[in-house]
Amino acid sequence: MGGLPADFDASFLNGLQLESIVFHQYIMHLNFSNDITISIESAFSYSKNKQKTKPIRIPPDEKTDVMMLVGKRIVGAAGGPGGTLRLVFENGHEFICHVNSGEPKYDSYAISRGKDETIVVV
Repeated sequence: MGGLPADFDASFLNGLQLESIVFHQYIMHLNFSNDITISIESAFSYSKNKQKTKPIRIPPDEKTDVMMLVGKRIVGAAGGPGGTLRLVFENGHEFICHVNSGEPKYDSYAISRGKDETIVVV
């Protein structure tokens, strides 16, 4: 299984403000300050109260309150088991990028740092 490298340092995400969330048919973009974008082609989990939630595939086929994160800053970011990327926002809400959505054609997410660097996780 792929995933983030064991030595991945997600600290560059701390303090970034989520400026917008854009949904397309098979991809979701989280656009942050400092020209950072996370593009998800697999699944995500979103929790407002630290309860475990099941992954939601892209495009979401159920209601999600993920738009509540727009305007909030990341206070914690780290790689996790199974290639996940966990983001904790200033309001205590958590967003997790998953690699395995059950749809092999769309099992990835990418972190773009401007035009110079893209980290693709498959």
